[in-house]
Amino acid sequence: MADSSPIKVRTAGALRSGTSVAAERFRAQFNQGFAASFTHGPHIEDELAKGAGDVDIVGLMDTAIENAIAKGLLAPRRVRVGSIQIGIAMREGAERPDLISMDTFIEALRAADALIYTTAASGEYMAGVFERLNLTPMLAPKSVRFASGGEVNERLIAGTARRELAFGVATEFLTNTKVVYLGPLPKEIQNPSPYEFAALKGRDGDRRVQQVLDFFDTEEAREIFAATGVD
Repeated sequence: MADSSPIKVRTAGALRSGTSVAAERFRAQFNQGFAASFTHGPHIEDELAKGAGDVDIVGLMDTAIENAIAKGLLAPRRVRVGSIQIGIAMREGAERPDLISMDTFIEALRAADALIYTTAASGEYMAGVFERLNLTPMLAPKSVRFASGGEVNERLIAGTARRELAFGVATEFLTNTKVVYLGPLPKEIQNPSPYEFAALKGRDGDRRVQQVLDFFDTEEAREIFAATGVD
């Protein structure tokens, strides 16, 4: 008897919105769905290394996919859906900064009342940017950091100061209608993160798993992800 249980897809939180929409579109087209779950990318990498969790397909940054394939944890097929940039957001009604160049970006950092970002990968990257710009001593006292992008958005929305800026993966801002996305970091300091899907080794022989990967590999799926900030 054919297995009728849904294919299980586990992705980094940055792909949450796109994967959720893709699941709905896949179900509408094929009259069957795949079950998606989300957590931090490093957690998925740990789960793979420990053989923990019941999952068929994972979505991670390309370097994590490559490493897991090299270790024999994932099958060789890799489906890229796009890259996520680190972006900047503000609260509706706050003072909009001029971010047209690196010079004006630095001026906005100096003038900000608060800088809000995570303690996760994107936040660590921003801390490194501030260090490279020799701005850490000035910016550290007004930096407010949280564990997740969701908490960053909540703090940004709840703020009251005129000049508060938040930094994080573009998908966190573009899918939140209560914040104003100002765009990506200046190209001089941007760090796009490519994301891919791959099947677990041994699960790739399932026709249904390949069907889901085939769908992720379509222009339709790439447009879905692009609409949520994965371009």
